[in-house]
Amino acid sequence: MAKQSKKAESQDVDLYTEKCVIAGLIKEEPFKAALSDLNGDDFILERSRIIFKTCLELARGNKPINLVSVSNALRDSGDLAAVGGLSYLVELDEISSGLVANEQSVKQMLITVKRNKARRSLIATFDVLTEDLAINGDVESIIKNAYSRLRSIAENYKLGTATIQTVSEILDKYGGLDAAFSNGEDGILLPWKTVQKYTGRIKKKQYWIVAGRPSAGKTSMSLQIAVEAALHNRPTLFVSLEMNNKELLEKACAMLSGIKPSSKDLDTEARAAISAAITRLDSAPLSFMETKNRNPYSLRAEIENFTLKSPVDLVIIDYMQLIRTNSRSTSRNEELAAVSEMLKGIANDLDVGLLLASQLSRNVARDGREPDLHDLRDSGALEQDADIVILLHRSPKTKHDPLKKVKVIIGKNRFGPTGDVELWFSGKISRFEEDSYDLQK
Repeated sequence: MAKQSKKAESQDVDLYTEKCVIAGLIKEEPFKAALSDLNGDDFILERSRIIFKTCLELARGNKPINLVSVSNALRDSGDLAAVGGLSYLVELDEISSGLVANEQSVKQMLITVKRNKARRSLIATFDVLTEDLAINGDVESIIKNAYSRLRSIAENYKLGTATIQTVSEILDKYGGLDAAFSNGEDGILLPWKTVQKYTGRIKKKQYWIVAGRPSAGKTSMSLQIAVEAALHNRPTLFVSLEMNNKELLEKACAMLSGIKPSSKDLDTEARAAISAAITRLDSAPLSFMETKNRNPYSLRAEIENFTLKSPVDLVIIDYMQLIRTNSRSTSRNEELAAVSEMLKGIANDLDVGLLLASQLSRNVARDGREPDLHDLRDSGALEQDADIVILLHRSPKTKHDPLKKVKVIIGKNRFGPTGDVELWFSGKISRFEEDSYDLQK
């Protein structure tokens, strides 16, 4: 009984907070933020929704919002009786006179209304999922449904997602003209200046793709970017759906030392170089995640869980074609389009740079030509979603050469020019360099 009473008391507090927001909206200027931060369905009571909608329509028409204008608008729309008549509006007016209408108190009330809405939505979601689980054995479908619903709730829970600023406000936020347009000084360095000349640095919320045929070096290039970022003290997470963490560490160690740790008959000098490389990697903010979980929604959950514990500037995933939704109702092209959209969401929602390794179509090797954007395997959505696309191409004639010349094609660049440069690649130590001499030291 006490539990029921406590629940009822909590609901009374929620309703009073809601009533205060509506009362303040009609009278106090600081509450006008509710028009951009809240939605009509954030409110419990139907009368609150009606009054909120009325205030929103007045604001859109550049009309004042006060007791007289709201009551007239409700009368004109035939909704005055539905909200409790003029007496209820007078009650709201009396409540508003006792409100503390500073920015902090108003924001706290708006957050409370949002939190209450989220709580109700969560309860409804769990009820639906419980029912689905009882009658439907398709766990993959239920996970996808759960993720979609929870993400929607989380998005609605945010206050003020739209940012409207004047030119002066934008420049002030970034510390003036020079700082605002400092050519990406806050971004993540690439290991190759010739490539970075085209692409700039990797910045938060950007979505990059490195694509190539098997053995072209897409994993090595992605990992070298990860190592370089971490050595410059930028927290980086490398997610592999194909290799285990030990294999990734060996590749990273070989990149820095020039020696594969698994090589036989290593002399003292070689062991010392490997030890020094391991020490550098261990002191850098670099994490490896091996996972066989190829469902995109579960994969995103694993990445989000990691970022809650450790700050991350860059997430790299190797590679796209291993991610599957297991949906039988869509084509592979549609499936990868959904996956690409979800991955782009990781960059935006987690405020990280995202780099995705991807395969290129077999047509490139069959036709004996350089790749272009249309060769992104199985999905044109990758081309559309990505900010920057790097395509790797090496001549089949160099297959057995210890050092291979690789053409790095910047096929798409949302922020600047496209073009191509040539790098040298050593498959033995998984490293790209601008000068072949650096791979022969």
